Amino acid sequence: MGHKESTPLEFACNYLPVMCRHDDLQHVREIIKPLSKLAYGRKEFDLALKRAAIMNRIKVFVFTNPGFIQANVGKELGVEGRIISNMFYYADKFGVIRREKEGRSYRLYSSKDICPKCL
Repeated sequence: MGHKESTPLEFACNYLPVMCRHDDLQHVREIIKPLSKLAYGRKEFDLALKRAAIMNRIKVFVFTNPGFIQANVGKELGVEGRIISNMFYYADKFGVIRREKEGRSYRLYSSKDICPKCL
């Protein structure tokens, strides 16, 4: 079975929060707001905006705690584990956070400087 390709909206909802692109997220959400055929997209962008705020906290945490185990980050930040595990996947995929497999989890390292908006 092949990997399902993401739609442009799905890609934006995963890429923009990880890259600290809050303004772009808000801009796209405003563009699709009046389009009834993209009503599902409005909800996705609302969630993406929330994930962007969480991602800021994650970036700072990983930067200040290099090598921390991914499975424990949710408890430290008070965020549900399944929400942030998806975010870690994309952060690694887009080169923001580097993950090194350790047992059933990953050790996390910042692979880029923290953007000023995240501090």
